[in-house]
Amino acid sequence: MGGITIVQRVDEILDRVQEFDFDAVLELFADDGCLELPYRPGGYPTVMAGRAELKRFLRVIPKLYAEVTFVERNHLPTSDPATVVTEYRGVGKTCVGNDYANRYIALFEFDDSGRCTLWREYFDPTVVTAALTPAGRGDEASRG
Repeated sequence: MGGITIVQRVDEILDRVQEFDFDAVLELFADDGCLELPYRPGGYPTVMAGRAELKRFLRVIPKLYAEVTFVERNHLPTSDPATVVTEYRGVGKTCVGNDYANRYIALFEFDDSGRCTLWREYFDPTVVTAALTPAGRGDEASRG
């Protein structure tokens, strides 16, 4: 990986996402890299495989979040040197004006060239739904 550790690579991915620099994020993924969001709300796809699907997903983020920062990062090495588990919090503001604060735990896997092959991220989907619901809309927005 050219002297860059997988922990540094995870930080780089999270930094680029919070900067909305999605072209840079895509460059950090393997061509067949996969983002899995098992608890993604709203009946949307939970697996985005390959750069084209990743790009479609990433382009939606600025339409939902005005800003997001990933803080309190805690990297937990595993017995596999190409895999790390990372805990973090996402804080920011949604485009409907609500505050956003969620906890995440993610599994990251990398290939020999240092590109991400898997980012599996777990979070509380009820926090996402509430933050993206305009004031006064209540539960009706989450039903679509």
